[in-house]
Amino acid sequence: LDVMAVLGSARARELQDTAGETKLKGYEEGFGKSRTTLDGLLAAKEPSHYVETLKLAQTLLAPPGPEALPFMKTPAYTDKNLMTALALWTSLRHTWQLQAKQSVVMMGADEGPPPGWVEPNFPFYEQLHKLIALTLVALAPIDGIEANRLKAMDALVLRVLAVGRKQAAGEELAPEDRGLFGGFMSGFGPMIANLAYFHGNEFYTDKWMSLVADVHTEVLSGQCLEEATGAAMPIYVVVPHKGRQYL
Repeated sequence: LDVMAVLGSARARELQDTAGETKLKGYEEGFGKSRTTLDGLLAAKEPSHYVETLKLAQTLLAPPGPEALPFMKTPAYTDKNLMTALALWTSLRHTWQLQAKQSVVMMGADEGPPPGWVEPNFPFYEQLHKLIALTLVALAPIDGIEANRLKAMDALVLRVLAVGRKQAAGEELAPEDRGLFGGFMSGFGPMIANLAYFHGNEFYTDKWMSLVADVHTEVLSGQCLEEATGAAMPIYVVVPHKGRQYL
């Protein structure tokens, strides 16, 4: 929650206030120094890959705009986005420990009266596209790197973004757009599972997609700071479709 609060999450700060963490000795001083450091990193002309990932988390923590759908203005949706940002942070820490096995999973929506529905957080998709592009540039000079799956992930992100914009504008989806949705197991599931596999790693289909990263150890006490994620949870929202509201 410290990181999320520094990134600008009012909800993270509220939870820390409730838990009494903000009253700990040195907290405010450390928070201020962290905020200053982060501001400098975010303002850099050429931010690092790590900082671009933190920017991706910020797109989840930003308050909804005035035109956001009603469900996006609820406390439950705010908490969902905060948990997603925390999972992103955990994955980031896990990745930078040079672990051999890493996976990324996206949850799609079940079929309903609309053929499917894209969560309209467009800054998130745009920043994810930018992050993938930076990763491809960083990998390009390395011999033996097979980046086709990463390129496929980028194509999927751009496709989701395009379909989401059409939905937000109330446009009728073309057959190829509707084909993006086919139920999780027959649509997004196999696509993401294929993208998550890299030669040399095991092929994981673990639906819980949990991971734990040891990020810092205090030698004298033997205590270790860990970041962890748990199971993905379904969310239920009311969305507009052709003049009607659907769950």
